[in-house]
Amino acid sequence: MHRSTTALLATALLGATLLPATSAGAAPTTCQGQAVTISGPGDTSGTLTGTEGKDVIATEGATRVLALGGDDLVCVTGGARPVVDAGAGNDSVDASAAVAGSESVLGEGDDRYVGSPAWDVVHAGTVQAGTSLDSGRDVIDAGWRGLREDVVVSGQAQQANSDEVRAGWVDLSWYGVATGAGVLDGGDDSLLRLHPVEAWGVSINADLGTLGMARAPLQRISGFARFAVTSHPGLTRFSFGGTQRHDSLFFDGLRSSTLFQVSFRSGDDELRIVSQEKTKDNASFSGGRGTDRLDLGMASVSDVDLDLRKGRLSTGRGKGEVTIAARGFEDATVVAPDVEVLGTPGRNDVAVLACRATAHGLGGKDVITALDATADLGRADCARKPRVRFFGGPGKDTLAGSNGRDRLIGGPGKDFVDGRSGRDACQGETVRRCEARR
Repeated sequence: MHRSTTALLATALLGATLLPATSAGAAPTTCQGQAVTISGPGDTSGTLTGTEGKDVIATEGATRVLALGGDDLVCVTGGARPVVDAGAGNDSVDASAAVAGSESVLGEGDDRYVGSPAWDVVHAGTVQAGTSLDSGRDVIDAGWRGLREDVVVSGQAQQANSDEVRAGWVDLSWYGVATGAGVLDGGDDSLLRLHPVEAWGVSINADLGTLGMARAPLQRISGFARFAVTSHPGLTRFSFGGTQRHDSLFFDGLRSSTLFQVSFRSGDDELRIVSQEKTKDNASFSGGRGTDRLDLGMASVSDVDLDLRKGRLSTGRGKGEVTIAARGFEDATVVAPDVEVLGTPGRNDVAVLACRATAHGLGGKDVITALDATADLGRADCARKPRVRFFGGPGKDTLAGSNGRDRLIGGPGKDFVDGRSGRDACQGETVRRCEARR
């Protein structure tokens, strides 16, 4: 659900009244109607330090603000992009007038935050050794959608999280246990990162706008089209339901003990999975309608076979091989020591990172590529240089080999083949860097 025009207009009008008009070079004298008690240097330098009591601070160019204790009010003003540490207390940080945005650590307490049209980073609590600590009930409005999505970190693992988070476009990392009283409104096409270390069951229904966690109230969510879930050994059930629009899910740490069900609907969707274990028959994936992509990072799984035409994923070898449903996907990336991918009669975009790989494009204008690295799917540990065999099939295909000894056959159609490094055997109408032509 999009943020209502009325709500956004109200926020904009409120922000317009927070700071009085000042002449060029003059520091603001009030912040949200309260007299400023501490003001910044007026240029883009220096640290501004408050007191242990209640302060009203105008940053006015300071690059760092330490508000310390007390129920402080901080207005971000001037041309700098400050780092604001609000400290303990029920604080309020107003960055609506910030030209360059800000980074704010709201600290302990029930805090409030109003963002800017620029890029804002907000920690609802504190951060210690990379861990989010946040036990208060915070209200965060990151502001209108800008050129770059805002970043918000909310909640604490194994603690109730009733924070209200609203944004136009946000990368939200959400920790803790849902209470049903919180607000998660991402605006449009936002990213929701979940770290459900306390839950044995998690369900996301993007179409209905719900986040379910075992033994916790249902949490409403809206405005999120991208989801990233970090699993843990105790997670035994996970389900995801998509929308009629584009959805993406990244699931890090899929275990064979997890009942894992993903069902996309319409739209060009993407499912990315990282797993160190072969799948079991308690998992299934469905891409639904649209041009959908399945990316698999299984660097520790000996053998991975993906048949896009029949909608089947097989992992393991011999009697230990397990096959599950992986229907409705047209494109794929697979990372594993030994990979085989079979395409569809239509167009496919297939990429592999493997020690040994075979890929058949079948019909359509296919693109088949051997990768050197991936951003988040890992890589297989190969004792020797990789080797691939790619077959384009009918259609105008593009094949790109590995840095090992490859066999790249374009098949019928005007194909482009690039062997890259290594001693390769190639067939195609346009051939690059191939030592032997067929």
